[in-house]
Amino acid sequence: MLNRQLSWAFKSITRSKTQTLAAIVVTAVTIFLVAATLLLGIAGTNFGKTAKARFTLPVYLKSTVDKAVADNLATKIRQMQGVKSVEIFSPDDLLKNEAQNLGMRSDEIKDSIGFNPLPYSLIVTPNDPNDIESIATQIKNYKDVDSVEFESEVIKKFSNLFELFKWISVGLGLLSLLVSSIVISSTIALSITARKEEIEIMSFVGATPSMVKGPFVIEGLFYGLLGGGLAALAVYYGWSSLQNVFLTNLPWFNLSIDKMTFIYIIIGTIGFGVFVGLVSSLTSTNSNLRRIRS
Repeated sequence: MLNRQLSWAFKSITRSKTQTLAAIVVTAVTIFLVAATLLLGIAGTNFGKTAKARFTLPVYLKSTVDKAVADNLATKIRQMQGVKSVEIFSPDDLLKNEAQNLGMRSDEIKDSIGFNPLPYSLIVTPNDPNDIESIATQIKNYKDVDSVEFESEVIKKFSNLFELFKWISVGLGLLSLLVSSIVISSTIALSITARKEEIEIMSFVGATPSMVKGPFVIEGLFYGLLGGGLAALAVYYGWSSLQNVFLTNLPWFNLSIDKMTFIYIIIGTIGFGVFVGLVSSLTSTNSNLRRIRS
């Protein structure tokens, strides 16, 4: 029974090589888009989380503040809701950093001015960059704080950009799923139409519905499996090339993904192809066979 269904399925597949090739290519391309979009979504989300963690709030204290006051203020800020960490920088630390940026020694700058003009400062890291503005407002209320610097608009635009990126990834994935389903369903419908007389004869001699549906379901699985397999190969060998392109043109955009996650996506790409092929062929077979019988 199974051998007969396999034979009939592959007769349909090889009957129209152009139709079969088109179905496989379009399925592979659309499933590849799903996998690539998912990879980009994961990489973009990872990058967004990493980049967001780098948003900090520089707090400059008044020139009269000494180490004890700076330590006390840092302790109070650490206890504020939404604050992840607070780092203290002494005037000597800041002067050393400025000297490195200028290509000089800190003692040279201090000798030329006669004193260290830089005050104590704090670097506040929030749990959520979107909370920076409210945290900054609270910190400004402390009498020992001279100024707080942050760019709320830049942070908001950055957060909105990656939120939009995630929705674009989801949209492209759903669109690719729709296209691949339509292609496989249409191909199965054409196969059923081409074998209309054979189906009617099989039904007349008492063939069960599963015997009639079997070859077309196998055909759909073939398109899904082969399309998913080709898409997985393209993702496997193309991802490193895409990473190199981004590294060359957008070096700040890191597309690194955990190795196991990448392997799961490769396996999932093949499984997704099989799933699309199965569902599309079942849907198309049921609707078209019902039309023939009626």
